[in-house]
Amino acid sequence: MIRKIACLLLFLPLTLHIAAAADFEKPQIGAGAAILMDADTGQILYDKNIHQKEYPASLTKILTAVLALERGKLSDTVTMSDKAVSSLPRGASNIALVPGEKLSLEQALYATLLMSANEASNAVAEHIGGSLEAFAAEMNRRAGELGALGTNFVNPSGLSDDNHYTTAYDLAVITRHAIGMPEFLRIDGTITYTMQPTNMQPEPRHFANEQKMMKNTPYYYEEVFAGKTGYTSKAGHTLATAARKDGRTLICIILDGRSAQMPYEDTKTLLDYGFDNFQEYTLSKGEINAALAPMLGEAEQRAAVEADFSALIPAGAEVGDISMDLNDQKTAVSFRLDSPDLGEAAALGSLSLSYPALSEEARAAAVINETSREPAKRPLLSVILFVTAALLLTAALIYIRRARRIRIKRLRRQRYARRRYK
Repeated sequence: MIRKIACLLLFLPLTLHIAAAADFEKPQIGAGAAILMDADTGQILYDKNIHQKEYPASLTKILTAVLALERGKLSDTVTMSDKAVSSLPRGASNIALVPGEKLSLEQALYATLLMSANEASNAVAEHIGGSLEAFAAEMNRRAGELGALGTNFVNPSGLSDDNHYTTAYDLAVITRHAIGMPEFLRIDGTITYTMQPTNMQPEPRHFANEQKMMKNTPYYYEEVFAGKTGYTSKAGHTLATAARKDGRTLICIILDGRSAQMPYEDTKTLLDYGFDNFQEYTLSKGEINAALAPMLGEAEQRAAVEADFSALIPAGAEVGDISMDLNDQKTAVSFRLDSPDLGEAAALGSLSLSYPALSEEARAAAVINETSREPAKRPLLSVILFVTAALLLTAALIYIRRARRIRIKRLRRQRYARRRYK
């Protein structure tokens, strides 16, 4: 029980029960899987088959770049190997790097993220991991650390392989981490880049970012600041996008697009939906603690939550009364949302988020309190124990009484038998 209390207070799941207006409906999109995530909180605003296994194509390269930036230096010299170049299938994206060519890790990442150059991503993998196979193993380990548990990568590029797969949710988690890295943002957000001559190429190479929502195209979306495209015949068209508006950052992942246009159209639909239909609501730590207080012992009240809690709720809704339900599994915070568009009988939906509530000292106080808590503070348990004891005592008395009656009857039969045979 001690451990349960500590774990409960360490991650305090808050559930917002929200009422939605009649016209507040999820948009319809064409892609096979998609997710819209708030980058600040990890809150999911839209989901479609987000845990379904899908092929990512070149969205794989987001994690390749993350590992390279975490483990290498941009000034490192990367040398193209024969395998990095010759292992590419015919038609795979490349910038015509050749074996023996030397470039910096920074140049290799520009080629990987902007031009989706597969031989460049292979060279990055060999430089960081020692081999393509070892780097793939590190990709999977890092993905797991980030919480992308449905991912299995076997190469750094995303070229087709039955065992190379991920999910929309996992890619959103990986992208969320990537856009928190300044060097990733600087490289990935570049629209055009010139790679200077190398030891094997006397002419400069000119790159243009392939994410069409970031530049002057029919799909341009002003708030988009990062992203990655992908395509293979097995994966279809894939797209990762990050956009920021009015202080809110959203991540959109589109997988299994059935045409080159679909990922862009679906992404615009979802970004518009996210920016236009939600507002931020902050539940102060004082409100949380006040709702928790009636259900906690003195030490747990001292181990109060130490920060406000923010989430996105439907635009136009206003939070009314707050109630809370506490048990060993979760803490549910229920909100009454009032809106001119909502009737009194409006159906409630729910939104669950994990909230890191307590400091080490606070958790320790909760554990100490649990070891010395008075029985009176567990009235339900006391009643259960009392009733159980009473039932056992009653059963014992009944058993003794019946056993006594049986013994008396047996003695009477024996006496009767003796008289009969005298």
